[in-house]
Amino acid sequence: MDNIKLNRLISSFKKYCQNDDSITADNLNFEIEQLYLELDTKDKDYYRGYFDCILDFIRENEFTKIDNMIYEKCISKSQYSIKILEILSDEDIDFINHKDLASKLNINKNQLSNIVNMINSYHVFHIDKIGRNKFYSISQEGKKLLEYSKRLNTNILTSNSKKKFSEVGTTNYKIRKILKKFEFS
Repeated sequence: MDNIKLNRLISSFKKYCQNDDSITADNLNFEIEQLYLELDTKDKDYYRGYFDCILDFIRENEFTKIDNMIYEKCISKSQYSIKILEILSDEDIDFINHKDLASKLNINKNQLSNIVNMINSYHVFHIDKIGRNKFYSISQEGKKLLEYSKRLNTNILTSNSKKKFSEVGTTNYKIRKILKKFEFS
């Protein structure tokens, strides 16, 4: 296998990491498969680790994209989605009843019922019903959604444009670590 093909893979991987629409996860998977098939038997073990690392990163990235799409759908269902989660995540509140939650949101109980019905399918909070009373508490998914919302707001506040490849943070560190192993001339 020649270095030109490996460098092309690295270039494609960089584009993928920069959210270039011309490179998809399927494109990268295909390129890696083709390179792996062309390898000599003695080189397969050596390169397999690198290829597996890239494939793991792609899988993780694709799952994150799916989660983010789900979170965005939930947020878009109601302007109160995040406000409800913020109230439920308050350290002083283990759970809150329907009437008190509506009061904190300054909406009536019927409006809250409608909102809860819209976003309940995203499993962002737990609903416990005791008699005629409903009690709400935040779920793990709700905590993740709230964290996503905070990151989203931070990114919007710090920059109105897409972040550059070199500014991505921990994800960028993983990418640099992978790419450093692939320096071919």
